Amino acid sequence: MKKIGIFGGAFNPPHKGHVRLARDFADRLALDEVLIIPSFIPPHKSAQTLADAGDRLAMCRLAFCGDERFTVSAVEIDRGGKSYTYDTLLEIKHNNPGAALYLIVGSDMFLSFDTWHRYRDILKICTLCTAPRE
Repeated sequence: MKKIGIFGGAFNPPHKGHVRLARDFADRLALDEVLIIPSFIPPHKSAQTLADAGDRLAMCRLAFCGDERFTVSAVEIDRGGKSYTYDTLLEIKHNNPGAALYLIVGSDMFLSFDTWHRYRDILKICTLCTAPRE
């Protein structure tokens, strides 16, 4: 069974902590692929302070290059509107039937996970993975 990690966020900008978190889970869980997904409009952050979505996508491509397990995806940018993880997971599941999905989130997002759009349904689709940022 293919194992896919999903790591989304504003990535404004992406930094070494993001890369380390994604790499640690890829290693620990023996993930075949980790999708890096910059949001178009993050529901939990102010869009007014965000860099342009295309610029954040390009920064992610630079930050996460060098590890063939990482794939930077424009799925949320292409979809437009608010970037709800639930919608993204449904699309990934549809495109990868039978794959096991692992949602990677930082501890800051984990602490507010119960406020996410359809968070209970998210837990039915994937395994939630979190670690402290320090």
